[in-house]
Amino acid sequence: MRIVSYNIKQGGLKREEAILQSLRAAEPEIVILQEAIHPHVIAALAGQLDFPYFDCIQGSSVAFLSKIPPVNYRWHQRQGIKAPFLELDIKTGLKIYGIHLTALLSKWSERKRVYELHQLIQIIAQQTKTPHLLIGDMNTIARGDNVILAQMPLWLQIIIYISGGIQHTALDILIEESYIDVFRHLNSDDNGYTIPAPSPNARLDYAFATISLIDHIISCYVMREPNEVDEASDHYPLILDVEL
Repeated sequence: MRIVSYNIKQGGLKREEAILQSLRAAEPEIVILQEAIHPHVIAALAGQLDFPYFDCIQGSSVAFLSKIPPVNYRWHQRQGIKAPFLELDIKTGLKIYGIHLTALLSKWSERKRVYELHQLIQIIAQQTKTPHLLIGDMNTIARGDNVILAQMPLWLQIIIYISGGIQHTALDILIEESYIDVFRHLNSDDNGYTIPAPSPNARLDYAFATISLIDHIISCYVMREPNEVDEASDHYPLILDVEL
């Protein structure tokens, strides 16, 4: 089963063809989208890519496309979070949570991301213990990751400097909850940069898996081909292959 996480930037308007070609090349069975703010764009992508199951709600950044019939799905809204979390049950034995956390690499936005992830953990604690993925644009940097600060806009470099450097506390929460950073688990020497295309300098897009699921994930990588991915969004897609 191939799962793709993809931030399509501001709903994908006027870049639909490039997004279409990028997803077609990825050959996914499930796509978790962020910044999917225009339902008609998502419906058009689903139709052209032959995804019979999809949904996107107005006001929610996270949407999905699937070739596998969902058992169930819903969005979880909580006060103070950037975007409702998507909970998607694909089949018995696998659950996916689609995530889009608050943006900006500053200590103030990192506090918001910490709050959002605490909310998500509370939601998950109320569910069954099904093996699951947390996947999406988390807008933060994992501890131990490198970034190329010199390639970032000057205004962002200043914010990071004022913040005392890159913050890592949000994703530390997931590690403390025993989630595994899938990309880093499988690619110890790859920077995994996902943004900004076409000259990325940081990894903001992640998949975290429960311990019970990690051995079923065969590969996890950033998709940087074909050329359309450089035009489709400022993010590159993150791809996972799962064998259940």
